[in-house]
Amino acid sequence: MLFLSKVKIETEVQMNSEAWQNNECNDQSFSTKSPKHPLLTPLKNSISVYVGLKILLRMRACLGLEAMLQYMEQFVDKISKRCPELDRKTNQALNDVDVRKLFHDL
Repeated sequence: MLFLSKVKIETEVQMNSEAWQNNECNDQSFSTKSPKHPLLTPLKNSISVYVGLKILLRMRACLGLEAMLQYMEQFVDKISKRCPELDRKTNQALNDVDVRKLFHDL
């Protein structure tokens, strides 16, 4: 929990950085084939996704791919158990997502 608090603080500091204030990091900064890519629109929602992905990348580098995948699965499982409605609605929404297209559009 302390680690995530540190990440939250660092993210808030980053959001207040000069680059952020000068609008150097805006929605147009993300160039994808699909302008409506769900992970990149809008930018303010992308920050949480970005931080989470960076944590997973660091975990993969330090502990290996298998450990990273186990952590990811356990994390999703815990949230699914705590928030079954979120899990149900997310699964419904994902029924309409073509992950192959999503992968190629990035």
